[in-house]
Amino acid sequence: MQSDEFMAMVRAYLNHAARNGSASPDDVVAGAKGVILRGGDPIRLTFQLDEYASSLGQIDTIKDLRRRIGAVWNDLD
Repeated sequence: MQSDEFMAMVRAYLNHAARNGSASPDDVVAGAKGVILRGGDPIRLTFQLDEYASSLGQIDTIKDLRRRIGAVWNDLD
């Protein structure tokens, strides 16, 4: 997965969480794995969306997403 595709996926996830109160991070975490396998850093990419997440009231959601991505990344080592 390309970085721009991943960022769009994270934005959609945050929008869904804001509208519905929750969202499943499974697809985003799978997309992050694709970024990792291509040599990218999906956690660093999510930091670019902190302001966006905050504007939606979803800062805790993006922090949880980083934790989940980190766990997957550790499993790949």
